[in-house]
Amino acid sequence: MREKIFSAVVVFLLAAVPIVLLPFPPVTDLPQHIGQLLTAIEHAHDASGPFVILWGAPNTLCYGFLYLLERVFSLAVLGRAVLLAMTASWIIAIYTLAARRRRPPETALLASLFLFNISFYWGFLNFWVGFPVFIAWFFLTTRRDPKAPVGWIALLVLTSFLLYGSHMFWLFVGGLWFGLISLVRRLPFRALVIRAATLIPAGLLTIFWFMKFSVYQTASELDKAAEWSTPPFEKFFTLWFRDSAFGGGAGYLETILFYFVLAWIAAAVFTNRKELKQRIDSDLLILAGLLFVISFFAPDMARNTIYVSGRWVAPFFIFLILALPAPRVPAAVRKSAAAAAVLAFFLVTTQHWIAFDRTELAGFRESLAAIPKGAHLLCLDFAKGSRYFKYRPFLQIYAYAQIFRGADLAYPFAYHGTGLVAFREPFKMPWKNQLDWYPDHAQGVDILHFDYVLVNGTPYHHGHRLPKTLLTPVTAEARWRLYRVEGSGPR
Repeated sequence: MREKIFSAVVVFLLAAVPIVLLPFPPVTDLPQHIGQLLTAIEHAHDASGPFVILWGAPNTLCYGFLYLLERVFSLAVLGRAVLLAMTASWIIAIYTLAARRRRPPETALLASLFLFNISFYWGFLNFWVGFPVFIAWFFLTTRRDPKAPVGWIALLVLTSFLLYGSHMFWLFVGGLWFGLISLVRRLPFRALVIRAATLIPAGLLTIFWFMKFSVYQTASELDKAAEWSTPPFEKFFTLWFRDSAFGGGAGYLETILFYFVLAWIAAAVFTNRKELKQRIDSDLLILAGLLFVISFFAPDMARNTIYVSGRWVAPFFIFLILALPAPRVPAAVRKSAAAAAVLAFFLVTTQHWIAFDRTELAGFRESLAAIPKGAHLLCLDFAKGSRYFKYRPFLQIYAYAQIFRGADLAYPFAYHGTGLVAFREPFKMPWKNQLDWYPDHAQGVDILHFDYVLVNGTPYHHGHRLPKTLLTPVTAEARWRLYRVEGSGPR
């Protein structure tokens, strides 16, 4: 047990280094979530204002953590405090699972490679917060006694509400898992009925919410289609699983570590093949199989939610690694190999984060400080991609202007209606939709709706892709620059 505790503390310290060092972590949706909390606090008692607070809606549990941390930490460090707290919760969940299921400590260490996954880097806080809750759900639902004590039933109902509050996806998968493991146990029909009944309250709440949300989404003209950017069977022939499991850093390290994990899994199976059935954790293996099926077949986007399938890949690998025994090689070899992989991952990750801050955020701090209080702000991210990360780290970073300058954003999360705060009436924006994703579509008629434009781009973008007659530079030449809109119109 001491070895596991020591390992967990070391992993947390390694993961904490890049988070602590950067005031603006490359976690895409993080500032928008903080903005949701600040908007909720400001309008909590405004019954006729433009926003409605969605008390009791799914996907809002993370804002409870945000609120508690906001009471303690200043806005300058709140984002980092959130990431540290949630990273710690994942580590505790992984190592608790390994301890309770008596898995080798090096498997928990290796599973920690997937802390900084696609959900982390995209800042899906309302999904990310659900992993520790799901671990608690796993402990409850793997109960073998077919009898149903009242206390156990109450805990199931309570935890199902926590899954609902985390994310609708967690409740859906939690229900699938509960049904699957109950059938595998071949429980009596009465026990199956009682177990299914514990999901009814949270299930009904989900149905009622979804009916309202569907109406809101239709009125908002948000994309509801299910889309597969990578067809299921093509995933075997690409690095889709690698990109989803890690989801962050550019370069070769994640590829090397991905194949190292696959080699570890193969070695675990091969070297234990004679006693594999006895040494494997069948519950964890079944759960890993369920998550693999979901990640393999689920769409990449549905109901305006991105990476529907990809966000399950990291949990799949975590459960698979913990389900298998450690490879039968000398203990010192496998422990050193797992430790070296984790150490290399977090050292390179820290280097990428520091380089990102020094080079790709050049001019951002100065531009942020120059935004007047309460300005109506548009961000045009012409750079889009990053040299250090494979996703879109700049997509929502301009939301720090709401946090620190009280700016009115062009695309606040209230528009989506899936968080804590939504527009009271579906917002019909007079400028083009998705300019945050497609800045090249911006025209003068769109820009005139704003007071200021924050631009991320190369000298070419600043010199040739902007209507110079409408924009006056406010900050000095850098990658990030702030422009004042001359003659802005009605909003």
